[in-house]
Amino acid sequence: MSKQRRPHGDGGLVQIYGPKDANGNKKLKSPYYYAQFYDTNGKQIRVNTERKVKAEALVELRRLMADRDSGAPDPNQARSIKYADLRAGLLASYVERGNRSLTTRADGEETVVGLSQLDDFFGYDGAVNKGPSVGDITVDTARDFVKKRRVEGAGNAVINRSLACLRRMLKIAHEDRKIQNVPTIRLQKEPPARRGFVDDAKFGELIRSCRLLCARSSCFCIIAAFVLVKRSPSSGVRSILLLDSSVFTRRRMMNPAWSRCPPFCA
Repeated sequence: MSKQRRPHGDGGLVQIYGPKDANGNKKLKSPYYYAQFYDTNGKQIRVNTERKVKAEALVELRRLMADRDSGAPDPNQARSIKYADLRAGLLASYVERGNRSLTTRADGEETVVGLSQLDDFFGYDGAVNKGPSVGDITVDTARDFVKKRRVEGAGNAVINRSLACLRRMLKIAHEDRKIQNVPTIRLQKEPPARRGFVDDAKFGELIRSCRLLCARSSCFCIIAAFVLVKRSPSSGVRSILLLDSSVFTRRRMMNPAWSRCPPFCA
């Protein structure tokens, strides 16, 4: 009685054998079953299911074929993607979108905040070591990175910049249909925004310093930080909010939208 053939397109499970031994018996090269099926273009795909039990390997085969039907990339191709490829995709996205946070180092290499810490963690050197495979980057990988950075004394805000880079590069690879699944990268809780207070004596010194600075810069007030003032009616203490490097003219400082502006150029 001839062996019944399975319907075409259902896929199958195979085991890889090595050469026969001296007694003429075949010996398995691997104890695992391999899933074998065709992609939408008719190309044969063979994937190690990493299952030794045939029933479990069959479940993995059905999952792989379901991913194929949903348009997932070749799993063998996805396994060949390294951290270096994810990193390159992230930088390319910054260039395409024109993000100003993309900076160039003295050696001409492009980078963003938080990326160098990921490079050190994954051992990426740009030449020989391209980092781990994307399949090896999991939720536990992100947790290990957080532990390492905390031992080094980094705060949660700094750690989150690196985690945001990792999460974005994985998302870009998924959007480019290079990987099917994206591991969850959870950001750490950051401390609340810092608020500073100064007494009248220190505030007077700040005002006098700003007046001298404005006198040297003609009609423009170019300062490292612009101070918005709010007096507490109960304590009389002024709270300050610092804004990064800004240029304000006299007219803008007189804008009533500000609660109160110190007379820097008075």
